[in-house]
Amino acid sequence: MLMKKIIYAYCSDTKAFQGNKVLSAAYCKQFPGLSWISEFIDLAKNKGHSVITGDVCLKKVIDKEIKASDVIVIADLDSQDAKSLVSMGSKSGIVLCYESPLFAETFYENVVSFCTDYQAGILFSGIIENHLSGKHNYYPNHYPSFSNDEIPTNMIPWEERKELVMVVSNKYYRNSFHSRSILNLKNFEAWVRGKFKISSRSIKRYAMKNQLHDKRLEAIDYFYKKSLLDIYGPNWDNLNNLPLRWRTILKANIQKLSPMPCIDKKRTISHYKFSICIENTSYSGYLTEKIIDSLVAGAIPIYLGDPNVEKIIPHDIFINMRDYNSWNDLYFKIKSIGKNEGENMIKSARQFLGSEIGQSFTYYNHAKKIFDLISQ
Repeated sequence: MLMKKIIYAYCSDTKAFQGNKVLSAAYCKQFPGLSWISEFIDLAKNKGHSVITGDVCLKKVIDKEIKASDVIVIADLDSQDAKSLVSMGSKSGIVLCYESPLFAETFYENVVSFCTDYQAGILFSGIIENHLSGKHNYYPNHYPSFSNDEIPTNMIPWEERKELVMVVSNKYYRNSFHSRSILNLKNFEAWVRGKFKISSRSIKRYAMKNQLHDKRLEAIDYFYKKSLLDIYGPNWDNLNNLPLRWRTILKANIQKLSPMPCIDKKRTISHYKFSICIENTSYSGYLTEKIIDSLVAGAIPIYLGDPNVEKIIPHDIFINMRDYNSWNDLYFKIKSIGKNEGENMIKSARQFLGSEIGQSFTYYNHAKKIFDLISQ
């Protein structure tokens, strides 16, 4: 008997991930964590199935080119296309979350009602603990971050490396204030709500209270003054998105640092001893590619984000910023690590990446986890 051909619809409300663009492996490499889709496509093809994006799938169902019942939905957050396809008869396969509550508060606030009809979910552990405890088929998200062929075989010698790097785009969690904001009631209201962390959603208030964008900017200011830091990343040529205080503090420093675009993040980081990795907010289980990128590149991560990071990442292969009371304390820790200790930390990091938990962060194993859960 011939196996029925399945169409997997990857549904996302992010425009960049629509129009079947994510079917290109080269395209996926432009976005953190997205390369798992390329691995998933290969797994599906090997079984005679296919993958398309939700918006394309929805149009084909409406035009009667395909049957909704032949489609299994992969929902990225609370995708509208996913909701539409399921309402038309497609199978609700799996829910995925790769975003923090700082920017996906609607999903976090309504996660129970949205996930109820799905057979599985891969979500940050805080979501499962806070909203889905005791329910089956929900698994912690080990953010897909690397493929094994990205791990350098020849490491740059410790003594030939530069000291400290930070690869980060210029983003801020709320609107900045400008004089023209007063002229637009909606913009002014948005600024006030962000400034004073006002929201009707408790998860949004929590995320804003625990935001770490300011910590990123503090790190830039402090380590620049120590002549220790190089920055890579987009949008630093215009600081108008930042609060006036930060625009004033950083203006001259950023010009002197001259942040450059980063074409190959892991390769860039590999030229440094240490890499600052700060998430956009602190939330249980919200651990993204940042720390894994540094481990893969062979630099020692200086991490701030997931309060439970040491449940996943061994404490002896990175520097946990929560262990230090001030930037000065952290600075002295960095300066105290010499060649032997640094190389031992990197060697242990290599062993971790090869372990079962470390391998769960690969694009392939993440894709296989999703494929296996749906195939059940």
